[in-house]
Amino acid sequence: MTADGTAPDDVELFRMLARAMIELAEADRLESFALPYPSGVQRALDQVVLRCLHQGQTPPSGVPDLVRWCTKRVCADWPFGLPAGFVGRGASLVDARARMTTRMCAEVASDGPAGVVEQQALVLLANLETAASSLTFFETCREFLIQRVLVTGAAIIRMRATDPAAALVWRRVGHLYGPIPQVYVEDGEFFVCPICRLPARRLGQGDVWCEGELCPRDVALERHPAAGAQLLIPSLRRFLALPGRAERDVRTRLGQLGADTALLEGTQGSLQLRLPGGRSWTLRVHDRVEPALLAARVSAGPTSLAVVPEYVTQARADYRNAFEQALPPGLQVSLVTDVELIAMASGAATWPERKHDA
Repeated sequence: MTADGTAPDDVELFRMLARAMIELAEADRLESFALPYPSGVQRALDQVVLRCLHQGQTPPSGVPDLVRWCTKRVCADWPFGLPAGFVGRGASLVDARARMTTRMCAEVASDGPAGVVEQQALVLLANLETAASSLTFFETCREFLIQRVLVTGAAIIRMRATDPAAALVWRRVGHLYGPIPQVYVEDGEFFVCPICRLPARRLGQGDVWCEGELCPRDVALERHPAAGAQLLIPSLRRFLALPGRAERDVRTRLGQLGADTALLEGTQGSLQLRLPGGRSWTLRVHDRVEPALLAARVSAGPTSLAVVPEYVTQARADYRNAFEQALPPGLQVSLVTDVELIAMASGAATWPERKHDA
């Protein structure tokens, strides 16, 4: 049942399943099914069974079978209806190669009023900003989280011994990290993708998987000792560190062009862009695989430009059109890639028609 006691519709049932897979993954139990199951997982299973029985379909036999459902079924083959364009037709909630939740799963789990993943990240950042002595110190803490998804045991010792500024930040943000989950540990080592800087796994025969998902699979992974290392929690990895790397690059390149970008207080990530000629835009850098869910997200904050890395749009030909089709009526937000933004700021491309900040 949903929070108001009613049976979930098809979209909410899909969100429930996404949240269930996230709950299992964060408990390091996607392949370990000891009772009792997390409450959200049991509710999702109950609702799927009821829906299957109502529609005359064979329901999953339990939580392990439910995980197999979410692994083997792409959205185009989903047994319950989903609106056209809601998510990519070839996407699944659990990656079949790595048996890990996908980026789509995290974005769906964050969608709607009961969303959990991105919402957790935003609350944690808001709390960090409230506790910070100044907006400048909050930005310093935020930058630390973006740059240091993994903090090794040796790095913690060095900070405490030789870098008092970093040690001060670590004291403020250390609670946002935790030990390396066992699913990522191989022979005492932990692997990081050198491109997205997120956790990665070796899958055999030279194949690799990383949380960024869109990185090349033939890269040489970085290796670190898992003992004593601390890893940024999943919600902040996906909704701060991943887009944060693109944001840092955009801000650096804009600065080289004489433009100024400033973090807007209380937004946990929106930027005010001021161009040398005096023109200004409010923007936010995102890194999302599902454009319709991004369109729903941009209605929640002050944004006139939604910026995404070019590689995201290259991975999905209908990305821009799907975003525009899904924008809520009356919302005036333009989608641009990081490459397009720099071209516009340099004068090599035309800015979109002026739209008022939402």
